[in-house]
Amino acid sequence: PRRQMEEVRRVVESYLGSDYSPAGRDALVEFIGTRILPSYPEWAERWLASHAREAKKPKPWTVEEVSRFARLGLLPPSNGDGLLAHVVAEIAGICAALNESEFDRRALFNNMTSESDFRAWLGYELDRRLLGWASITQETVTRGEKRTDLRIELRGGDNAVLVVEIKLAHRWNRNVLLNKLKSQLVDQYLIGDKRVRHGLYLLVDFGIPLKGSLEDGSQPDLAEFGGLLSELAKELSGVEHRVVQYLQFSILET
Repeated sequence: PRRQMEEVRRVVESYLGSDYSPAGRDALVEFIGTRILPSYPEWAERWLASHAREAKKPKPWTVEEVSRFARLGLLPPSNGDGLLAHVVAEIAGICAALNESEFDRRALFNNMTSESDFRAWLGYELDRRLLGWASITQETVTRGEKRTDLRIELRGGDNAVLVVEIKLAHRWNRNVLLNKLKSQLVDQYLIGDKRVRHGLYLLVDFGIPLKGSLEDGSQPDLAEFGGLLSELAKELSGVEHRVVQYLQFSILET
């Protein structure tokens, strides 16, 4: 049995001993607490202390991270498709960093946050990551209405322009959010200048329930509603060489 116990310990350590995430440590603590192995307090304490020390060490880059750095950091996009893909990846990275960072900044955002404030914050975060190969500006005010979008222009390549339309999900009803993808992003921005063929519709979720109904009276949840926006974006792509994409930015509860 002692040999079997050591084998169990070895197998468990191979799965949990190198997982330094909070969830990995919780799983390790729970396993020790089950007393599947003989309860040796000193051994358990040493294992947890060793795990904690390793968790604090800087982690080497993974192959995927090196590849992403080469793809997104050193090789700037040369056209609108590449610009859109790069910006989507960067926004996803900003979202992940906001939700997972040791320096929690999620409390900066609440139901009183305005779209213009969120736009300014996101624009600043994006600008830090663009490494100078694209310029990012806030759209000007037109027709007396405050604009909450970002305009990202590629420096070099085909000088493509990407327009990012930002909507805070809880500030609009479902039907307006659905219609704005076409009526605002496509019909007001992706027209005229042939360089402006790419649009990103960014729905920001603060964890506050959606409001209102669609024209058919339905009230889909956020996941279902996101699917509708994705389908509409696909339908609007292709016409006049437009490329439209939907992206969700969810700020998880603290």
